Amino acid sequence: MVDKPANYGWPLCVQPDLPYVEMNWTTSPISPIAPFDCAAPKNTSRHNTGLVDLPPVEKSELWYSFQAPTPCPESYLSTPTQTCPVLFPELGTGGVGPHGAAKYDYDPELRSETKFPAYYDGAIFFGEFTRDYLREIRLDSQGDVLKINDLLSCGGGPVTPARPFLCDNPMDMMWGPDGNFYLLTYGDGFFNINPDAAMVKFSYVKGLRAPTAVLNATPTNGQAPLTVAFSSDGSRDPDPADSISYAWDFDGNGTTDSVDPNPSFTYTSNGVYTARLTVTDSSGKTATANTTITVGNTAPTVRVDVPIEGGFFSWGDDIPWSVTVTDPEDGPIDCTKVEVTFVLGHDDHGHGEANQFGCSGVLPTLADDASHGGYIYGVISATYTDNGANGQPPLTTIGQQVIQDKLQQVEFAREQSGTTVGNTADTGGGQQRGSLDNGDWIAVNGTVNLRNIDSVTLRTSGGSAATAGQPRFHVEFRRDSPTGPLLTTATVNATTGNNAFTSTSVPITDPGETFRLYLVFTTVAGGPAGGLGNLNWVQFNGPGIGLTP
Repeated sequence: MVDKPANYGWPLCVQPDLPYVEMNWTTSPISPIAPFDCAAPKNTSRHNTGLVDLPPVEKSELWYSFQAPTPCPESYLSTPTQTCPVLFPELGTGGVGPHGAAKYDYDPELRSETKFPAYYDGAIFFGEFTRDYLREIRLDSQGDVLKINDLLSCGGGPVTPARPFLCDNPMDMMWGPDGNFYLLTYGDGFFNINPDAAMVKFSYVKGLRAPTAVLNATPTNGQAPLTVAFSSDGSRDPDPADSISYAWDFDGNGTTDSVDPNPSFTYTSNGVYTARLTVTDSSGKTATANTTITVGNTAPTVRVDVPIEGGFFSWGDDIPWSVTVTDPEDGPIDCTKVEVTFVLGHDDHGHGEANQFGCSGVLPTLADDASHGGYIYGVISATYTDNGANGQPPLTTIGQQVIQDKLQQVEFAREQSGTTVGNTADTGGGQQRGSLDNGDWIAVNGTVNLRNIDSVTLRTSGGSAATAGQPRFHVEFRRDSPTGPLLTTATVNATTGNNAFTSTSVPITDPGETFRLYLVFTTVAGGPAGGLGNLNWVQFNGPGIGLTP
């Protein structure tokens, strides 16, 4: 949060005395060069077309980073001996993706039954794309941050009574002239057609609240006669014991064609139809959801055959790819119309990079992409738009395969049990998983495939001078669950303490398919039952699915 135009540091500094560290991404392991100079920052990127010498970094009122908790610069302290407080814990942890903020100005003269009340006057609604939430920021009379509140129980994931609004990955937001709050969401997935992407309108309603409408349809395109199964699953009313009714308009002519919760309908004539579900509660409040049904043209099928889902690569590798595209109306596919892009996956979004046209080829990746914080991975994204058919418009299909970075920074693991995230003294800095006790586990994000991977290396610490070199704990690599089939076990030796690190490598066998991978921490005979140590990263060794250029 800022109160004037200035250089607020990104991506070199978090605050004037809280720099990021410039890294050398060509060494293995990655090594630090030096902290950036926040008093005289320079943009020396080869992509820079503007200023090299940048203005000094100014202090912002609200900040956060990948670290947990948010770091506290010395200038925040009133005395050098003061203990640094945990700043802005309401912002949580994880990747960083602030996307939009909107300040509410209450208008007492506005005639609206749904405008937000004076209670919210001056409140700033703030969206976090990567962490999947909305927050309300309150300022004091001096314009400084006073309080940060959860907002509308809004976040990603399925609609539940505790989280009644689906707002996956907030993108942008604004207050309308009607005093209602409007939110644009991206949805889960990227470079793709996300069914949970939405424009959401929030109204302030006294008494009974409006219901939520959720519409699903299968299929949404094809030749006539086309029978479509509709579903209202997920539709609900937030008021306890309230009831809802359903009204379906299958062809957009404004008439009710069915009142069943989950009807089916057969389209006999070609055309593009808007199917609409209206949900009404006992007070008469309504909610609607729409989808498009195309009759007379069938969407193409796009399948990425190579690389294999979950295969491992290193940034800077070339990635061979091939896709198969079919379309029942187009006949033989013109491969020059198939566009394939390498996407840098970053937490829940992606950045398009190299692209090619065709049905096979080799895409480069950038070694510099290793510098992105958060969970990073690669995506091969293939797109084909058909020619249309029977007078109906063209349809587009996107096929994708996710591939994994060989170096997995485990602090970004999204599923875990019993572990914590903290700073590390290991080479390269960053963070690690700690508080490892017997039975604790973490899951590698996404799915993996061990094709052309022959061993794994773990970077660990923990122990004492008296126990250094002795077995400290086991790391079990298990398939599909923390209790699933065992792939390999690494016995990790103690070091002289939490700030001293060692690398342990063990062979691993490819089970021959894509799966979820879990790392389970267990004690060794005669070893401690808790406080086993720390894990900084896991490296998957072998050629993988990439080619060294």
